Amino acid sequence: MFSGVFAIVGDDQSVAENLSTFSAFVRQLRQVLAAVDDRSLVLLDELGAGTDPDDGAALAQAVLEELAERGALCVVEIITAGREYIVHGDKLGFGALG
Repeated sequence: MFSGVFAIVGDDQSVAENLSTFSAFVRQLRQVLAAVDDRSLVLLDELGAGTDPDDGAALAQAVLEELAERGALCVVEIITAGREYIVHGDKLGFGALG
């Protein structure tokens, strides 16, 4: 059983709040990272999107490393890599989509 289930899925940009796709993602990510633990399930869609591809890839790697260090079970879909990544503890596995 999970202590919490967290999802960042879809585009949460807001002209009214002056949030771009990327800044909205960072805001949601900050909320997830504040609460996630080793009994959490984290679902991330298009991790690293909304910014420069190299910067997005670096951010995705850092986020995955942090979530893995915390022991969270993660399912992450990364468009640029065309792969679905699954992280649990110190293990990283991947499988092709579609």
